[in-house]
Amino acid sequence: MTGAQTGAQGAQVAVSQVGSAVVQAGSQGSLTVLITVSPASAVTDVSVVSSSGYPALDAAAVAAGWACRFQMNGHSGRYRTTYRFELRGGDDDW
Repeated sequence: MTGAQTGAQGAQVAVSQVGSAVVQAGSQGSLTVLITVSPASAVTDVSVVSSSGYPALDAAAVAAGWACRFQMNGHSGRYRTTYRFELRGGDDDW
């Protein structure tokens, strides 16, 4: 297992971020988060709008939202994005 693919830009999430039990269970899914950003370009809130049904995947997407970087140029904003978690095999499976 090389990781779970998330978001439109193909960021990789390590197994350690979602937990090996989630991976072993074959948990996959999509969820939508709302990211709120201050005029100073700081993420101020990340909330799940539509859950994947798997708390560990939802938590990994919220963590990814907090890690996002924005250039707001003095304006606040709210961004809705969908993360897709899917298992992808690789040479280093388990």
